[in-house]
Amino acid sequence: MPDNDRAAYAREIMIGLQIPTVALAEMLDIRAARVSDFKSGKKQPAALERKITDAVYHIQKIWDAFGFRVPLHELATAQAKLEFIDRLSNFNGLRDRKIQLQAELERRAVRSAETKGETPSE
Repeated sequence: MPDNDRAAYAREIMIGLQIPTVALAEMLDIRAARVSDFKSGKKQPAALERKITDAVYHIQKIWDAFGFRVPLHELATAQAKLEFIDRLSNFNGLRDRKIQLQAELERRAVRSAETKGETPSE
């Protein structure tokens, strides 16, 4: 998505989710007037626009994942929790895949033994 489309969508997110302008500015260590200007659609330097846009998307991701509005000053903690959950789900997915592969290997061993007229060892 082009940067100007991302920024426009970020503005919609800010308004829809009612992301506090001052809190967002403090989180990004920029003046609240810059965030307010961004929110109202005034042209900003590209780097600043990207910084605000990325932060808004990040906030939306965390709020969606947790299902509630995590205070902006606690986003780093929330992000760490999300990363842990992702690692845990990846581990569980790998464990599930390992179980599936083991079951498939056992089925193949049984089929192979049956075609040879043997009984599989248990």
